[in-house]
Amino acid sequence: IGALVLSSVFPLLFYFIIGVLLLAIFLLIFFLKKDRSYATFTRIVESRVFSIIKNRLDDPIDSFYEDLPKLRDLSIPFILSFASWLLQIIEFYLVAQLFNITVPLITLILIVAVANVIGAIPISVYGLGTRDATLISLLSIYFIAPERIISLSLFWYVIIWFLPSIIGAGITLFESKKLPEKNTV
Repeated sequence: IGALVLSSVFPLLFYFIIGVLLLAIFLLIFFLKKDRSYATFTRIVESRVFSIIKNRLDDPIDSFYEDLPKLRDLSIPFILSFASWLLQIIEFYLVAQLFNITVPLITLILIVAVANVIGAIPISVYGLGTRDATLISLLSIYFIAPERIISLSLFWYVIIWFLPSIIGAGITLFESKKLPEKNTV
């Protein structure tokens, strides 16, 4: 929806987002159909390149399909994820106000949604740089200085991604010390 609204200013953005969306839907359908994807995995594993590790890959592929949840089981995680995403966008809006960036809330939601999709492309760590460039491009419509946008983006990165990662790493280290050690032979 964000790409559609912004397509009047950035026409190629709409096609890019539609391409990413179609690829995600294709991969979802591909992996949910066990017969087709398992056959594809098997052909890849049986190729000469993977013939050395063929025996070690059968179990993880089977385990992948056994652990794959049904679509109906994903409704609660989807709702929680959507609520979390909405909360992050509202945080972004409030932080943007601190940086004197005044953009209507709905427009900002659409811009950040597009920036998150582009930032999710695995070409940088946590979308650093790609998300920033996208925000600069999309917020330039409102004549906002790129320095303010970069400051906002980096501040948001620290608040939303970096600090929770540090806290999670600390909790993981603390909690893993409580677990009994396994004997590895």
